[in-house]
Amino acid sequence: MPVYEYVCARCGARFEKLLRSMHTTERVVCPSCGSDRADRAMSVFAVGESAGSSASRASRPACCQECSGDGACPMAG
Repeated sequence: MPVYEYVCARCGARFEKLLRSMHTTERVVCPSCGSDRADRAMSVFAVGESAGSSASRASRPACCQECSGDGACPMAG
């Protein structure tokens, strides 16, 4: 189910709405003022992982499982 960002044409509130499909005719209502005059906004998203995520740690060599990701390895001597 896609999540879309909207901007209310009446009060200017920005909000997100989870829709059943990208082709839905479901009415989108502003949670702030109740208006149904909301326009889909351009949204940006990021795909990636944080330095502390388990996927990021799992991709490091065994000697570096304790690294913080800042380039300083506690195992290096």
